Amino acid sequence: MMLFWRKLIFSIAALFFFQLPDDPVSASELSTRDLLIEKSNFEIPYLKGKIKFTMWSPRAELPSYTFVFISGFNGLFTSFFYEEFAEEIAKKGIQFIFVKGKILPPVKYKKRTAEFAFAVDYLKAQNIISDIGQTGFMAHSCGSQSLIEYYENQNFNLHSLVLLDPVDGPPDKSNMVIKGGKKYSNGTPLLIIESGLCSESALNINWWPACCPDGISAKHFFNAFSNPKSHIVIEEFGHTDMMNEGFGNVIEKTRFCKSTRYRERSSLQLYRRNMAEKIYGFSRSLNSTS
Repeated sequence: MMLFWRKLIFSIAALFFFQLPDDPVSASELSTRDLLIEKSNFEIPYLKGKIKFTMWSPRAELPSYTFVFISGFNGLFTSFFYEEFAEEIAKKGIQFIFVKGKILPPVKYKKRTAEFAFAVDYLKAQNIISDIGQTGFMAHSCGSQSLIEYYENQNFNLHSLVLLDPVDGPPDKSNMVIKGGKKYSNGTPLLIIESGLCSESALNINWWPACCPDGISAKHFFNAFSNPKSHIVIEEFGHTDMMNEGFGNVIEKTRFCKSTRYRERSSLQLYRRNMAEKIYGFSRSLNSTS
């Protein structure tokens, strides 16, 4: 546990020495986005704060599916940091809804679960989610804890679960959502996409843990499900490389997580596009077999 906090404090301190670069997106790229994707933002009151939503929808057609997404890093980052990934999903004809609540410490994942539940109830009540059978839930990193806890207590016919580099229990195993040999078997198909570098330390030293430690990451989640499931590993990329590269560059410099050596924008775009294609293919395959 102390190793995790030491790493976190060091990396946050290091952020003061680096500045997020400007968005490298070209004018022509922005124009293409506007033609293909509609983006909207809205918020609702929740307890003493707000839950914020960012929604990307395909312009040319009705969405074939909807994914409701909860981020990692304990709610620290806004939708901006996942925007390019979300756009790749929307280009596939899938509606992508990012849910942003309060920033909470790792031991408070149950509060994020309650926020996510409230957000989903609102989306259903407003008919933004009109068909739960064509809706999936998606999470990155430790957002998977809240997503799985929420999923465990539902009995509706969800389309799918997608976990991206899932992590359970930081800063220590006492905070795990999957423990005691717990198994899930309600039939919802599961896709796990794991980055090949996620389980490696960025500094290759024992006291600097990986962002996806063995025992509480992808295989841990995969083994807990007896549902139809698939586990894909994309080599040569790391835990934060799916996020906008401005943030990814900072993570690479602070060595908080191990990142790809392919820092060119074209390589990172290809990685995000590859992830989107795998999610799209997985979703289409479920409908073709149903």
